[in-house]
Amino acid sequence: MFMANCAGEGRRKNVLFTGAMSGLGFGIVEGVLYHSQMYQPLEMPLSIYMLRFFSVAMLHGCWTVISAACFYHLTENPDDKSHNPPTDIFEYTFLILISVIASMTLHSLYNVLVSRSFFLGLLMAWLTVFITVRVYYSQQEPENLRGTDSAGCST
Repeated sequence: MFMANCAGEGRRKNVLFTGAMSGLGFGIVEGVLYHSQMYQPLEMPLSIYMLRFFSVAMLHGCWTVISAACFYHLTENPDDKSHNPPTDIFEYTFLILISVIASMTLHSLYNVLVSRSFFLGLLMAWLTVFITVRVYYSQQEPENLRGTDSAGCST
C-alpha cells in the first residue's frame, strides 16, 4: 500500500518492481524450505524436480508482478477520471483480494500441471512469463486516442 500511495514519475514501474521483489524473495524462501523438506528428487521424476527447483523463485516474482499490476490498475483506474482512490483499509483489502485472483489461478494451474507432466509444467511456466512481460510492458491508452472517430468527434 505504501508504493501505491507514493507519487511521482514511474509510479507504475515502482509498484511492479516492489511486487516482483516480494515474490522473488518469497520464492527463494519457498525453494529452500520446500525443496529441502517436501520435494525430494527421489519422490518425483528428476525433470519435474529440476523445473520446480529452478523456476519457483522466478515464477513467484512473475505472479506478484501480475497481482501488483492488477492492484495498480484498480487503484489508479486510468479509464475513469472521476475515480477516487481507496481511502480505508477495507477498500484496500478488497482490491488486494481481487488483484490476487489471476495469480492464484496461474499458480494453481502450474502446481496441478507440473505434477502431471514436465511438458505441461513448462508450458504453464512459459505462459506465466509471457503474461508477465505483456503486463509489464503494456502502455496505457493515450488521452488523444480514447473515444474519438476519424473526424475527431467523441463517441
